[in-house]
Amino acid sequence: MDGYVKDSCIYLSDRSVHDNGFAIIEYENGVRACHMECFVTGMNDRLYTVVGTLGQASLSLSGCTITVLKRWSREKIVYEIQEPVGGHAGADPGLLESFIRTIQGRGGNSATLEQGMLSTAIGEAAELSRAENRVVFLDELLK
Repeated sequence: MDGYVKDSCIYLSDRSVHDNGFAIIEYENGVRACHMECFVTGMNDRLYTVVGTLGQASLSLSGCTITVLKRWSREKIVYEIQEPVGGHAGADPGLLESFIRTIQGRGGNSATLEQGMLSTAIGEAAELSRAENRVVFLDELLK
């Protein structure tokens, strides 16, 4: 388990959440990012894959591994990672600690305000695209 406390069931509450979704984000330089989520599967994991011209890297949080597959040599390297502790695979405690350090004046935030706004806008664009069944450009949201 990832330590996340499942405090309410989205299917037994007033919350309106989609069952699954897929978003493709295309940046101005042509790079694409894909995000897929499915809330109705028996698998409780977060899987991340990065694909590039030299190979790919895949992360399984529940498996605590990062697997690198090199493109040309087909070499496979598996890295064991520490099991995450805390909500959202360990990210919540780190975010909270960073926030507390920042407001106490003991360190700067690792993300800028602009980066936070862009991250939020991408999520909002994906939701708007799903709800209205259309392509959404960030310019619409960042006026």
